[in-house]
Amino acid sequence: MQNHYKWGFPLLLASSLLSAQSTIGATSIGDSIFITEGNGGIDTTHYDLDIQWNDKTEKITATAKIDINTTQKLSDFSLDFHGLKVTSITVDGIITKFSRKKDKLLITLPKLLAIKTPFTVNIHYEGKPIEIKESVTFGWHSVPEGVRALSEPNSAKNWFPCNNHPKDKATYSFHITVPKNYDVIANGIPGKTLQTDNLKTYHFKTREPMASYLTLISIGHYDREELTAKDGTPIYNYYYKGITPKDKKVFSSQADIMAYFSEKFGNYPFASAGIVAAQGENILAYETQTRPFFGTPASEQILAHEIAHQWFGDLVSLDEWKESWLKEGFATYAAALWLDHKQGNGFLTNWVRNSYESLMGIQKIPKEGLSKLFKAFEFKERKLTKEEVSKLISLGSKGKEKNKKALHKALSHITEDGISNYKLDVVFNEMSFPYFNLTFPQFGTFMDIISGNPSSKEIPFETVIKGLASAPRDVHSLDQIYSSGVYTRGALAMHSLRIQIGDKKFFLLLQTYFKIYKNHHANSNDFEALATKITGENLDFFFKSWLEDKIIPDMPKYGLYKKNYAQ
Repeated sequence: MQNHYKWGFPLLLASSLLSAQSTIGATSIGDSIFITEGNGGIDTTHYDLDIQWNDKTEKITATAKIDINTTQKLSDFSLDFHGLKVTSITVDGIITKFSRKKDKLLITLPKLLAIKTPFTVNIHYEGKPIEIKESVTFGWHSVPEGVRALSEPNSAKNWFPCNNHPKDKATYSFHITVPKNYDVIANGIPGKTLQTDNLKTYHFKTREPMASYLTLISIGHYDREELTAKDGTPIYNYYYKGITPKDKKVFSSQADIMAYFSEKFGNYPFASAGIVAAQGENILAYETQTRPFFGTPASEQILAHEIAHQWFGDLVSLDEWKESWLKEGFATYAAALWLDHKQGNGFLTNWVRNSYESLMGIQKIPKEGLSKLFKAFEFKERKLTKEEVSKLISLGSKGKEKNKKALHKALSHITEDGISNYKLDVVFNEMSFPYFNLTFPQFGTFMDIISGNPSSKEIPFETVIKGLASAPRDVHSLDQIYSSGVYTRGALAMHSLRIQIGDKKFFLLLQTYFKIYKNHHANSNDFEALATKITGENLDFFFKSWLEDKIIPDMPKYGLYKKNYAQ
């Protein structure tokens, strides 16, 4: 009896505690990169976001009404939420207890709920959103023209409480109230705009589920353009007031791109389409669902990339952020497919070669404006000898400069004292080669000559390409999500798969992938298993070499061998 009492009671107590804990939803969804994001025990089905913005204080007053289904017995659950003050929370109309722990909003349910039970939580909150720094975007933040809320990959939580991971998708309604002199853009289909006194309330609604990082709010001054896609889908485009005709024209191929991708990947997946063209920030573009966001000036390649994301990443989301190649590699390749379709003339072959060479460390440096480039990167000014300049010319011409007259004239610009590296344009303008096309070792030599400081330690070539062409599935940090290995090597992997299995099976694979995982999420194993099923081939070696091996494979069809770039 003594032993039974000694060990039995603690075991019973531990069992009781475990049983209690099993009704509390996990405070992480288990992502390997964003280890604190997402929450367990819940499946959000709809977000109804009612937000009023004060342009003077930059504060918001808001209510998030979230419809949720339990995925386990549930007594407590959490949502991701950053910074803003929560004033009250109700669950199915009953005021409930809550607490905060860093970026987790912890909510106690009024009663224990069984698995697969629906409930609605209303969260009232206010304050000035605090930007998310550990992200690509800041979330809700002020810009000169108003407000911008872009949420990739994990900053949606700074403006509404959410289950902040692509695994948990939901539909959305937006009701955004602003001073009447502002316009508002959000995802989905725009509804009626209501005006009361000096305020306007804009309504938008999505019909299909969406990951939290794909949400969009833009408050500013815009003109709306309404068009119809070739399949009848309504298109709502928003251009900042004052956009130039040239910057606007870039988006004119939108409907054609949608039609082409619909043919290749399956029907356009959402009830509406469109774009947002904002002023400035031309390096930025985001796949915000139904309405990709662009800085200006943009390009047709960027436009095609973000439209492709409506399938790759939006319709089928990521299981984990480490699988980003499934959206970024796919969208990069899709943009190349569009430009090849439109331009022809060997575009895809050139794209493959240029993409591969960029991963091999090839540096293409224009000879014109070289002096400005050196100044911009703050190279120390120094004088180069005639011998040093001759070596640079040999690098540019690959040692094959045949025009002795031009070479003599180029070198005649160099005095006995040498010539400043800030004045080399006058020399290179005499030469016929358009730019320096340098392997990584040659680039090292080029930089040694320009700087006058030869590197004491040569970086091994394999080290270089492991960085530039990292394996698409070897992703462990935020920076790696947006690496050239994910984008460019991921895109080349898609093209290589197309070569391996043929066009018919390749596009059947993509269309089947979207049918199976529509409005859901997937990972590399899902894609590989489907490829194996459709082709009847064992593709283990292919996927391992392209997605996991540290060194990018050769592409014999194009005469591309990594060994050729090591010299």
